[in-house]
Amino acid sequence: GSSSARGGGGGGGGRHDNLILAMCQVPPRHLPSVLLFSSKELHNKPSAGAKPLVGLSQFALQHVLPAPEFLCLRKHCLVAYRLRRTIDIFKECLLHRNHARILHFVNSIGLIECEVMCLFILLAAADTEQHPSSTTTTTATTSTSTTTSVIRSEALSLFQTEVSQHSDQLYQDLMLRLNCPCSKLLSIYLCVSRILRPLWSHTICVVDVAHNHLISARYSLEQLLAVATPL
Repeated sequence: GSSSARGGGGGGGGRHDNLILAMCQVPPRHLPSVLLFSSKELHNKPSAGAKPLVGLSQFALQHVLPAPEFLCLRKHCLVAYRLRRTIDIFKECLLHRNHARILHFVNSIGLIECEVMCLFILLAAADTEQHPSSTTTTTATTSTSTTTSVIRSEALSLFQTEVSQHSDQLYQDLMLRLNCPCSKLLSIYLCVSRILRPLWSHTICVVDVAHNHLISARYSLEQLLAVATPL
């Protein structure tokens, strides 16, 4: 991942001057409007209260959370690290049209996960087009737009490419049980399920037993729209 150092220097010293004294993860600046929970957290700890995000894989989170950041305390400085997520590295491969590296991704994490990342890249690009951050065109924004366009084009091309289904062993059984004729259909299922995970974690309504079984909506309109937008 990328890093930046802060703090005073210090002359000389040996290699022990660069030892890590402490490290911690920085809390995300922006949590998703509707928190995500793993099924284990929801079912195994009802009394203590489920902890959001705990137990979820990076693939279930990388479409809603930014790259994790860490602070590393050394003897003479404080170093900030940003973890490169799988989707970030995948985007770089698409941008540079590094087909050998893309093939490595397909072989290592599976065709289905690669196709799901393609779908989330396309969804994010479509959302950016509908809600541009600024009307002012600058060299930086033009460059970013060009980069996004290339990544989106390559993601679409990869998703549309017919790849042998035996490339993904992890989801073979699931494809058979769901009667999916191709990997793309299962990828769409998986993509939609991750978008809808917040709504599957809890009931839509809250029943307050202490107040005459008063019924209220668990989610606000804004939260539901945040979930529905990519759909």
